[in-house]
Amino acid sequence: MPGLDQLNQTQFNAIWMVLHHSPETEYMKKYLPLLKEAKERGDMRPGDFATVQDRLLMNQRKPQIYGTQIRRGKLYKLKDPEYVNQRRAQVGLGPIEGYLRHFNIDFTVEQKVK
Repeated sequence: MPGLDQLNQTQFNAIWMVLHHSPETEYMKKYLPLLKEAKERGDMRPGDFATVQDRLLMNQRKPQIYGTQIRRGKLYKLKDPEYVNQRRAQVGLGPIEGYLRHFNIDFTVEQKVK
C-alpha cells in the first residue's frame, strides 16, 4: 500500500475510507494487514485503524474491540466492555461515554484497568 511518501494525506484517507465502508468482508480482511503496516509507519492514525478493525469484526459478527461501531441505534457488541476505555486510550480515542453521547446512547459499564 502506498504511504505518505507517495500520496498526500487526503489521498491516503480516501483509500482507507473506501476499505472501511466496503461491504465485502473478504476485501477488508485482505487489506487490513496493509493498513496495519501504514499505522505502524505513522501514515495512519491508530484510532482510524481501530475504526476499520472494529468494522471488520462487526461484519464478521464478532465483538468489536474499541467501541467505534453503532448498529441500529445501539452500540454493537463489545469485547470485555469493562476495559474499553483503556483500549481506546491506547489508540488515541477518547472515553466511550463521550463518543456515545453523540448518538444519544448511555454507557454505564464500570471501567477497570488491567
